[in-house]
Amino acid sequence: MLANIFLFEIQQRLRRLSTYVYFVVFFALGLLFVLMSGGAFANASVDFGTGGKVLITSPYALNGVITFICFFGIVITAAIAGQATYQDIDSNSAVFFYTAPITKFDYLGGRFLAAFAIQVLIFSSVGLGAWIGTLTPWLDKTRVGPQMVGAYFQPYFINVLPNLLFLTAIFFALSTLSRKMLPVYVASVLVLIGYFTVGQLNNTTLTASVRAALADPLGGAPPRLSLAREGVWLGHGMAVDGAIGSPQVARLHPRWSPRRGRHGRRAATRALSAYRHRRHRRPAH
Repeated sequence: MLANIFLFEIQQRLRRLSTYVYFVVFFALGLLFVLMSGGAFANASVDFGTGGKVLITSPYALNGVITFICFFGIVITAAIAGQATYQDIDSNSAVFFYTAPITKFDYLGGRFLAAFAIQVLIFSSVGLGAWIGTLTPWLDKTRVGPQMVGAYFQPYFINVLPNLLFLTAIFFALSTLSRKMLPVYVASVLVLIGYFTVGQLNNTTLTASVRAALADPLGGAPPRLSLAREGVWLGHGMAVDGAIGSPQVARLHPRWSPRRGRHGRRAATRALSAYRHRRHRRPAH
């Protein structure tokens, strides 16, 4: 059943225009940043703080481009992860899930994995756009080095995918627990504020920089601290997401139990009757 819900949600997302708009926008950003850093524009450049001495096809440059662009997709992450369960509440269809033999793990797990998979698809366009950008004829040839396939995947494995998993878990849990989208968007703003605040702390002493690097949820740690930082924040994200399956959350779905399906059917019947009643009372135009 989890696989069915996952595939259903993927199909629904692929039918939405917004999914393709997001893909094209981030593809264009990846292409644009590579063109800017490769000297395609005379009055605009990106040098990653190295004075233009780093090849744009180097792992360092590609990591900076891909991670930086994906970082600004946090609002999209909030929207997709939050809507994964809120869409049922917003459309007044959540009660009908109680009538089917679906466990809470299948429902929440399928929605969560689908939201994460769609985001992986969307943000993969950044790396694709960066690769296409390195093949364009407008770049300064002295800024282009040999192509390394691993350099395009490295930012995803080190920064992008762990951040997506952590943030999706947080936003998904907030939406499920609160049944509202406002806390999700507020949390996304707080994460952005926290990121810039921690960035300021990184300019202080070495001890403070180590603490700030570990406190940064979005990849500001140096390479020697990256694994430690990912472990800390992925642990936080999984702990919050795991709380959805705890007994305390039963109050959010009090009738979600295969042994009490008749209660769910009664609730669904009442909801359907109320919906039909509203339709009949709606004035004709």
